[in-house]
Amino acid sequence: MQRLLTTCFLTLAALTFGVGAPAQEITIEVNPDSTVHVKQGYQLEQVNTAEPSAATSDDVSRMTVLFPEQNPAVYELESEEDYVLIVDGLLPEGADILLQATVPKTGQVIADFEHVIRGGDWLIDAKYLGKLPAGEVTISATLRTPGRSDATASHLFYILEPRAIDTDDDEPLFDWELDDLDNIAPFVPGEGFLSFTPPAGARVYYVSATGNDNNDGLSESRPLRTLAAAYGKLRDKSGDWILLKAGDVFEGGFDAWTKSGRSLEEPLHVGVYGEGDRPIVHSNGRGFWQGYGSVTNVRMDGIHALANKRLGKSADDIVWRESGFRIYGKGGNYVLHDMKIEGFKFGVVLQGYSEGAIKNAVMVRCIVNNSFGHWDGAVGGHSSGIYADAVDGLRFVECTFDRNGWNPQVSGATRTKFNHNFYIQYNCADVKMTNCIVTRGSSHGLQLRCGGDVVNNLFVRNALGFYVSRAPSLAIDNVVMQCDDIDDREIRGQGININPVVRATVANNIVTIKSGRAGWMPGIQVSWTKALRDLPSFNVEMHDNVIWDWWMDKHHDEIIIDKSATVSRYNNAVDGVVTESGASVAYSNPTVDFDSYIQGGLSEFLKNAVNRRRGEWNEKYTAPAFNDYMRAGFSTSRSADVR
Repeated sequence: MQRLLTTCFLTLAALTFGVGAPAQEITIEVNPDSTVHVKQGYQLEQVNTAEPSAATSDDVSRMTVLFPEQNPAVYELESEEDYVLIVDGLLPEGADILLQATVPKTGQVIADFEHVIRGGDWLIDAKYLGKLPAGEVTISATLRTPGRSDATASHLFYILEPRAIDTDDDEPLFDWELDDLDNIAPFVPGEGFLSFTPPAGARVYYVSATGNDNNDGLSESRPLRTLAAAYGKLRDKSGDWILLKAGDVFEGGFDAWTKSGRSLEEPLHVGVYGEGDRPIVHSNGRGFWQGYGSVTNVRMDGIHALANKRLGKSADDIVWRESGFRIYGKGGNYVLHDMKIEGFKFGVVLQGYSEGAIKNAVMVRCIVNNSFGHWDGAVGGHSSGIYADAVDGLRFVECTFDRNGWNPQVSGATRTKFNHNFYIQYNCADVKMTNCIVTRGSSHGLQLRCGGDVVNNLFVRNALGFYVSRAPSLAIDNVVMQCDDIDDREIRGQGININPVVRATVANNIVTIKSGRAGWMPGIQVSWTKALRDLPSFNVEMHDNVIWDWWMDKHHDEIIIDKSATVSRYNNAVDGVVTESGASVAYSNPTVDFDSYIQGGLSEFLKNAVNRRRGEWNEKYTAPAFNDYMRAGFSTSRSADVR
């Protein structure tokens, strides 16, 4: 049976029909000087798979082979799935493609896998894939051309045990209900950090930069040295712990993670021991935590995951395709608490293999910053602070997401309209964001395609503050400021957008100080889109919002309401005038901003928020404190009684 393997965002099947979708592109050029060049990248707009295209001349032949953007790719043994290679181009006369596989850690060649393809069906047959061992495997494709140099392109795969992704819906994967989501991490905003205790019977493994992997790791005096060794000792379906020594630096994250905790109350836990700041884990180009298959009940606490092969590197030396915390498959009950995830292509990826496959993930007081890709898909491609797909139940509480989707210090890692701080797909559900700082995104601060609750957050210097759509949503008590342009060609500057939604309440938001140059982009917009025309209703209640210093050209208003929506409006004020009644409004101090809030302004505010040490919390550098300051400045005494 031939089926296409799912990639990080969409299936490769989309490419066979000419739809743009992430996939890795290996372009091989055979040139007259007998050299062969291999170019690695991804994201073609269209691939013609019907007939190979002819070479451009007798001396030059080109071939394109598509591997998935997902790195490693995932293949499940005994699935009887062929892995389809999308090939565009014409093999030079007498040439073939040699497929080989090796185990990266040992260099072992898997002899039974090796075979040659010359045309016809461009695929790796399941009978060969079934020869691979479980774990990480590198599959390479070598173009061999008579009289020319060989060219090899390779891709990392993670081979899952049979039925590692449990698709039997009759057998429950979770021992808790969705209503328990807020009990996964029973956090009270503003009242300190969570504390955790190992459950009875748990083994606690200590890891230190000066440890030794020959130790048993069961005490601080006999620590292990590497995270991989500690993971190897964890018992599946247990409540075991791994603790990293505070302040230490570790080389290499976890190997591919396929183990689960015992229950909601007794997850597998990775945290910190000792006094000091977060331990730093250098990912070394392989990611910090990569979960595959059916993985449940995992908690991370107080660690700094750092993409050391990306930050501080020139564009030529960067490992472009690397995520920080990533799960692909089926599972849930993930808690990230007081984590810092810095410098990856995607800081966090939660991707279910089908709709609703991942249930319940919570991020509390985490920092995700400096995620970046490359404007050219053939080099690095799209990037966001978090990408969530097929997740049912998401919570973000008092987190900071800053400058994700781009990096001004890296050539080519420029702002684009495809990259965001938060990218939450339409097939997610039950999403709530509270008291978060969301700043300087490549494009959107929050793209909440599935809808949800957005309450008392701070959005600054995003091209669009946030939008919601589809499911019932709340947009309440947020401050949205300084929305700006993406670049000189992509001018922007939009505050809040309500796409078609069953119902939404938009209330008590402050939208102020527009920085972008697009005079048609309003502070608040309720807009229709044909992609959502099948919703049963489009009802919005909009009241007590403040829009101030949000310039528009003469043909547009600061609040735009599409006629397809049913909107109830009252007490919304633009530049001191209530739009529904014309009544004037007097504000206490409408000039409030970061410069008046703190010496050093926004840069000082973000420096403290992003560089916060483990377990430290200064209320001054939080969204609720700054939002309260802004609300005090826009407190009112109206000249007339207004509803």
